[in-house]
This record gives sequence, C-alpha cells and structure tokens, in this order.
Amino acid sequence: MKPARLGFGIIGAGAVGCALGSALRATGHALVGVVADSEDSRERAQVRLANVPILSPEQLVERSEAVLLALPANQIAPTVEGLAALELWQPGQLIIHTAPALGTRPLAAATARGALGLAIHPAMRFTGTSLDETLLVDCPFAITAAGPLQPIGMALAVELGGRPFVIAEGERANYAAALLKTMRTLESATDSLVDTMMELSGDSEAAGAVTSRLLDATYVHVRDTKV
Repeated sequence: MKPARLGFGIIGAGAVGCALGSALRATGHALVGVVADSEDSRERAQVRLANVPILSPEQLVERSEAVLLALPANQIAPTVEGLAALELWQPGQLIIHTAPALGTRPLAAATARGALGLAIHPAMRFTGTSLDETLLVDCPFAITAAGPLQPIGMALAVELGGRPFVIAEGERANYAAALLKTMRTLESATDSLVDTMMELSGDSEAAGAVTSRLLDATYVHVRDTKV
C-alpha cells in the first residue's frame, strides 16, 4: 500500500523533525510548513528544510493534510489539546507523533474530531545532520495505530526506507524502556572496550575496528541462538 502524496506539516524543527521532513519531501510529499519556535530551530529549518514556510501551529494545522509532531513526549498531548480547543483538527487528517514511549492516546483530542492518529518511532539515534536521512534507510520503525490505520503507518515507514513493525498501544512504555536500557548498557561497554584497546595499542583505528567487529559478532551470536 503506497500512501497518496500528502501535504505534510511539521511541528518541531529539531533533529527528528528536520530529518523526517526532508525524507518525506524526497519521497514526493509536499511540505506545507514547519513550526520552529526558537532561533536555533528556525535556522535549522532554513538549512535542512529550505524554502519550507515557517508557520504558527494554527496556520500549519489548517493547511496540512498530515501533521507530524516531532516533539518531546511531554509536549505532545498539550499541543494536540490546545489545537483541539481551537477546533482546528479536521476529519480524515493524519496526525503522527514520534515519541517512543507513547502510543496514540495523547492524540485523543484530535482523533475525537475525526483525525487519524498514529505513533511512528524510528529506532535510531539522530545526529542532527543530513546524515540522518541516510541512516533512516533500513532503520526499524515502531508503528502503533488502530488496526485499519496500521497499513498507513507501515507504508510511510517503507517509503522512508525503513523496516516497520507493530508495537501494541499498551507496550509502548516497555518498548521505550528496553531501548533506553540497552542503549545505556552498550554505551558503557563500548566506551570501556575502546578505552582499553587504546591503552593497549595506542591505535584509535584498531580500537574502533575491534569494537565494531565485536559488537557485530555479539549481535550475530545472540540472533542465531534465538532462532
């Protein structure tokens, strides 16, 4: 299922919003506008999303067929509810957020007015540079949505080059916690190994190569023992 070409509005011009906005535009979707509140985010949007109008949230929701909320988790529900109080959400309008720990419940004020809510999380660490669009290729995307909407989320992820999988509404917090725990463990182990290899060899390239190979081999071993 390939989504129709849509007019997307992006609320949040941080690393995630700019990367996904750029990738959406590259697949043929139109970018109607971007909400960028700070001077830094406006400068970032002007570079990463060149020629995309900077709009207020109200203007953006009124003009967009699909709205991407690339915001911190604690800002999603208040933003949605504030716009709902102004009666701006439209029936059939897609509303998508990218927070890993949240399902579609924070979008309830919009879906109550007929909008179609999805949670789509790309499971990667964003760099805040144009490299992120490349890293989206083969990136796993966690999709949470009502059954009839899951194909839309999965198709969008595939369009962006990703590998979609479904996480149930009630499991989003567990999913996010597992990612965070694993990331911290890997960071600590990787940092320790790199430091040790540098002390032993004094060769940064060798330290990086050993660490990379060991991480890859460990993943393959775990994967194969689970099959």
